[in-house]
Amino acid sequence: GLLTCPSITCDELIVEGRIEAKEITSPSVSLKGTGTIEKLNGDVISISGENQHWTALLMEVIGKKEGGLIVVDAIKATDRVTLERCDAELVEAPSVNVGKGCRVKRIVYTRNLIVHKTSVVESVQGPEGAR
Repeated sequence: GLLTCPSITCDELIVEGRIEAKEITSPSVSLKGTGTIEKLNGDVISISGENQHWTALLMEVIGKKEGGLIVVDAIKATDRVTLERCDAELVEAPSVNVGKGCRVKRIVYTRNLIVHKTSVVESVQGPEGAR
């Protein structure tokens, strides 16, 4: 299905499918599918884009930027963020795990960072400063 809304505030959010939202605020967020979100705020955030290679390839061919990905401008968590097949401008959290197939412009973390070899991260600011 498709969930489209300007703003979501709830105790727990689980979405499987396509989501379009300006802002989401929830302590626990789990997203699996495709979509675009401007701001995502929570304690524990898990994002997994669509795992269908042919769908993703077709979306890229017809010019859809998100081709199988969940695209988020800013992700901010108070505990941890886990990503797969996600395109993000900014990710801020104490612990960040960037799984396969991600593109992240900037990560700010304070505890630990893991980045899969198939993902691209442009800049990182950790407890010891920027890299």
